[in-house]
Amino acid sequence: MVQTCLESPLLTEEHLCRLINAPAAKPLLIKALSEHTKWSLRHRIRHSLVKNYHTPMIYVTKFINALKTADLRELYSGKSLSSSKGPYIFNELASRNESVEIPREKRYNLSGDEDSDFADRELRSYSIGVFSHSMIHVKITDYYSGHNGLY
Repeated sequence: MVQTCLESPLLTEEHLCRLINAPAAKPLLIKALSEHTKWSLRHRIRHSLVKNYHTPMIYVTKFINALKTADLRELYSGKSLSSSKGPYIFNELASRNESVEIPREKRYNLSGDEDSDFADRELRSYSIGVFSHSMIHVKITDYYSGHNGLY
């Protein structure tokens, strides 16, 4: 049914971009557009698909190669970019000899009441730091034993 709708002469690129960028975009539609012989060749569609969380990585890597450098920079610096797509965009920009700033470490701390539902009360603070695009380290601080290390 999705394929039939995508063949409609009334459908425009603008309509599809709005659907792709909608918070309620369905994975089935995203996959169908990624595979569609007509729509997947359109620049704006590709740009929107790369931004969408549900686009399969096999298509994301294909679309990234065809995007303009300015679009890649915008995507890479965007706050909504999923962490799985960042390294691919970084590598594509680097392959184009573009200088790219590696993002600073991201930390997510839980303290206080947020962890009150954890079964193990000894673990009070969790930090997840992204030190490189190829590896994620998890740092767990145990306040009771004073142990502090990377696991």
